[in-house]
Amino acid sequence: MLNRLRSCLLCLLLVCSLVLGGSEVVMASSLESVTMFPTGYSDNTTLVGQSFSVYTQVFKPGATEPMGQAPQISCILHWGKVERFGGPWRFIKDDLMRYNGDIGSSDEYEASLTPKQGMYEFTTVCTDLSTSETVWQSGGNGHLTVNITLPDRRAFWVDQTTIAWNNFEAKTYELHASADGNLVIPPQKGAGIRLNPNGVITLESFPKFPNLSGYATWRIPSRKLSFIPSLLKGAVAIAAYDEGGRLIDATGLQIQGVLDDLYRYDGDLGPIYEDGVPTLKLWAPTAQSVTLHRFADANPATAAILEPMDLDPQTGVWSITGDPSWDQQYYKYEVEVYTPSTGRVERNLITDPYSVNLSENSQRSQLIDLYNDATLKPPGWDELGKPSFNAPEDMAIYEVHVRDFSRDDQTVAPEFRGTFRAFSSDGRSGRPLSDGMAHLQQLAEAGMSHIHLMPAFDIASINENLLLRSNPDYATLADFPPDSDRQQAIIAVTRGTDSFNWGYDPYHYGVPEGSYSTYPNDTSRVLEFREMVKSLAESNLRVVLGVVYNHTYAYNRYPQAVLDLAVPGYYYRYDNNGNQQMSSCCPDTATEFHMMEN
Repeated sequence: MLNRLRSCLLCLLLVCSLVLGGSEVVMASSLESVTMFPTGYSDNTTLVGQSFSVYTQVFKPGATEPMGQAPQISCILHWGKVERFGGPWRFIKDDLMRYNGDIGSSDEYEASLTPKQGMYEFTTVCTDLSTSETVWQSGGNGHLTVNITLPDRRAFWVDQTTIAWNNFEAKTYELHASADGNLVIPPQKGAGIRLNPNGVITLESFPKFPNLSGYATWRIPSRKLSFIPSLLKGAVAIAAYDEGGRLIDATGLQIQGVLDDLYRYDGDLGPIYEDGVPTLKLWAPTAQSVTLHRFADANPATAAILEPMDLDPQTGVWSITGDPSWDQQYYKYEVEVYTPSTGRVERNLITDPYSVNLSENSQRSQLIDLYNDATLKPPGWDELGKPSFNAPEDMAIYEVHVRDFSRDDQTVAPEFRGTFRAFSSDGRSGRPLSDGMAHLQQLAEAGMSHIHLMPAFDIASINENLLLRSNPDYATLADFPPDSDRQQAIIAVTRGTDSFNWGYDPYHYGVPEGSYSTYPNDTSRVLEFREMVKSLAESNLRVVLGVVYNHTYAYNRYPQAVLDLAVPGYYYRYDNNGNQQMSSCCPDTATEFHMMEN
């Protein structure tokens, strides 16, 4: 039967050929399929300013099968904005799609769009220009949601129930959050926590926030308050919607106020010893997890022992208790925490912001018992008293830079010059008396009461490894006249790697600077700092420490930004748009907040 049909068809074609004057018959093939990617009814999301690509594959027998673009085929991306998916289109746009290569036997076309914030639907259509035949993709319209980004933090979560924002234009306000940091603000209201209007901030209502006077406030419903601790561990934002429920603005939140309200803590942090057993505590209420990395020594090649730490949900403090064998070992914290500057949950491996000792160049914190370990105390330390002083109006202060005090003092042993140890050359207990200490003792006898040490705690910009520092040749500098510019030119070469710094770039507030010790990779800096204080006290001089609490050397994601890496966005002061304040020269800390002040 099949052979007979074939014979009949051949006969029919022959007859047709004869009827048409013997010319060859060409049967025009048509577009057989048009397929769109992303597919119809798919839900897609992008951000304002980012492009979104749509692809369509078209198949025409005999035309698209060979490699290369088939002639006389044109494809269009047809899209428009909607109020809701499945609803009417507010406008219609047609974008010509460009040939993008071959996918099997089909040709692929592509078009990209970068629409404004809102909801859109899209579909594709291809036309065979030789026949004017048009074929639409048949899978239904695709859905696209374009969200605004959160480049700023213009709103403030001032306590656990109240959010302040200088926005009065919307009808509805919602709180949105995302645990993984990939926060998407819905273009329509209804998906967040509805906030209730709560008046306007006055100077008296929130004293920590004088910059917010006149801001509108919204109250979080009481039934939602139990969710706040979990919300604070991810990205949080406030969104404003118009009368039609459409998104008109959104911004991130500055969260210092709510953290103070929920997690105010007045206890000890860092290494805490009880009967020789150390406990480590870190305040990090926004962290999703904290893991202790413990090292047997300061050797960078020594592998870490990892142990999870436990969270006290009432205080936001993570802790772990060890055993006596941990004493004088080293450690770091791995903090898993949402970071506003990246919009992601990051894993930060940091030293302890509340360290009491460090390895060289602050690479690792060290567990030491400051109060009970006799090896950390010079003889008579526990009995040492401050020199008597009863009349503040008679205070006479002499400011001293630790390194400059003895750098060129030839009466100090070379290995002690520029260090805490130089102050121990006080002529007592068989020690030599240096010119520098003799001068201070004479001033004390003449009525000077206090030595003010320029910052002597961990300095970020001095390499604590003496072999890696490059100091200028001071004899060469002395060869030039006082009005020469050669000294400055020579110093400029080594300024970034030399031993000198005023010390106004703090790294860890509770650890003596390692470059001022004779050996920065053990407990020497702690013992030698105490020896310095004791020597000055025995010379009838009280010690005042210059500590720079109003800024740090670094913030954000820099390795030296231990405060910001532990609790991103808490310890620093930002302006009303969420930008870091730098009025002190460097990142300003926010001493109005409890844990920075405490």
